[in-house]
Amino acid sequence: MMFLVWAVLMTAVAAGIVAWPLRRARRVSGTADADFKRSLRKQTLHELADEVTGGDLDAAELELARQDAVRNIDSGGGGPHPESTRPFRTARTRVWPFLLLFLVAAPLLFLAWGNWRSAVLGVRSASRTELDRAINRFAAHLKRHPADLAGWELYARAQIMTGHYAKAARAYATILKLPGTAGSPSVLADYGECLVLQHPDLLNASENAIFDRVLKRRPDNSKALWYGGLLALAVDHDRDLALRRFRHLLELGGLPPAFALLVEERIVGLGGHLPVLWVPHSLGFRISRAPGLARKIRGGTLFVLVRIDNPHSPPLWVRQVPLHHLPETVRLNPSDAMRGKVRFGSGLRYRLEVRWSPLSGAGALRGVRYTVSRTVTGKALKGRPVFALRFRVPQLRARTAPAAR
Repeated sequence: MMFLVWAVLMTAVAAGIVAWPLRRARRVSGTADADFKRSLRKQTLHELADEVTGGDLDAAELELARQDAVRNIDSGGGGPHPESTRPFRTARTRVWPFLLLFLVAAPLLFLAWGNWRSAVLGVRSASRTELDRAINRFAAHLKRHPADLAGWELYARAQIMTGHYAKAARAYATILKLPGTAGSPSVLADYGECLVLQHPDLLNASENAIFDRVLKRRPDNSKALWYGGLLALAVDHDRDLALRRFRHLLELGGLPPAFALLVEERIVGLGGHLPVLWVPHSLGFRISRAPGLARKIRGGTLFVLVRIDNPHSPPLWVRQVPLHHLPETVRLNPSDAMRGKVRFGSGLRYRLEVRWSPLSGAGALRGVRYTVSRTVTGKALKGRPVFALRFRVPQLRARTAPAAR
């Protein structure tokens, strides 16, 4: 409210600043005519005196000439001549329409383009109003373009931000029907999350089934592990399953500190033990090749990495090394982590992997020819272990002989 009061005062001050010089200009213009006549009388009297001195005018006629000159100058009773004041009267009538237009246009323009909602409703409510308007415009766009996958994803996230979980769930249900996304674990997890957030106190078996489906395809999906643990308790009353999912969630790492603390409290509250997490000092790779690849693997680039044993999991530690000769020993350490401080868990299995590319530089990853990997337990990564990995000649699959008739 105070903002509107100040806006009115500022508008009034601006109108006064504009009106004052215009008002003063009319006043100055009204007095300028009298000043001009006084100056003209003075100059005319000097000229008459010069004519008397030069002998062009008789002294006896001087007084009569002065009276005639003054009468001609001050014709109209000594006030401003009507013709001379007409422009000033016209100017006086044009000021007020301008001021009226200014006073009306200023608030209208502010209502149209100004951020007045922040002053009246507050910044948070005003932002929410603008976001709702943008979401409604986007919904109209999706009606015209129902196959816009990126649009539906953006729309669903926006509905979650505004707390409209039912609308977000319907959006994800639509995404699951689009080509190429049917059964997508990540979209399915988002859909299940919206269903849970709609009624967090009324968890049901259908929601539990959704996260079970996700975890069968993506055992490392953090969202499915969290909600799957909650549903395992609420629906199946399976404490052990909930503990395994919560522990697995902590072992995967990458959680915000506040959320990680919440998961730890859940585990302790269920009477479970927190998983053992640590950061290895280093991981050694002793890389060699089979004799049959001696002429094929020469120079190029090695990509040495460690990740959770899941084909969809991103690398945890990775290093790109130029290859000069084999065998070669490469060590990874915490400085090779892909994101912040990555902790490893004893209860997980990890895949150690080496890829070889004959290329070098930025495009080497696109030219990978040979890959070798090895799966180890989290406990095996403690200390400073060295793991042997050997490139082998790819084995051709034997053709099955056709059955005799």
